[in-house]
Amino acid sequence: MRQLSKTVRAILLCCSFLTQIHVSFTQTPVFIRASVPNEITLTAPEDSLYQYQSTSVYNSTTTIVHFEDIRDHISSHLLSFQIPGTYTNLTVEPRVVESTDSVHYTWSGPANESGFFSITNLENLYSGFIQTDSGAWTILPLREHYSLLLRHNPAALDTVDCVMEEGESAAEPPDYCSEAYNTCPAVIDVLLFFTDEAVAMVPGTRNLP
Repeated sequence: MRQLSKTVRAILLCCSFLTQIHVSFTQTPVFIRASVPNEITLTAPEDSLYQYQSTSVYNSTTTIVHFEDIRDHISSHLLSFQIPGTYTNLTVEPRVVESTDSVHYTWSGPANESGFFSITNLENLYSGFIQTDSGAWTILPLREHYSLLLRHNPAALDTVDCVMEEGESAAEPPDYCSEAYNTCPAVIDVLLFFTDEAVAMVPGTRNLP
């Protein structure tokens, strides 16, 4: 009976130790991570945006992600993180850094050997993009600290017209202004930020959301 009691205590201590390890691991902050189920409840506009992007043929995946302050995750002047939903680890070297305070900054630079990463934080709303050899992602702000991570679907882009016209020579400089060169697909994300001064100066911007 005494031996059984010791065994039970040992099992309980082991379970307690493993629980502490699990809690410690799950609470370790990372720069960007995928949100877990039921972590947040989307409002109607947020859910509408999520559903729209999830069903878009131009996105192969749509993931709700959580961001921490980038400055808390810089080590030896480098940022390292794993792209959620992949096994791709990026190491980014800052080349362009503009910052006024902890919730207003832009941070961008080359990632690994041939990729690029850029992130903008405007009052804890994160937007930007990731480019690697294996894919491209757009980051759309959803709410404070949460964004949509959209992995582009290259199969949805028609590249049949992105070839040289018959008779063209590779040695001849192409006329990029011709109509033939305006059929190549591209995904261009444009995000505009209006300061209070700009809103006051530009007519018609006061009603912008």
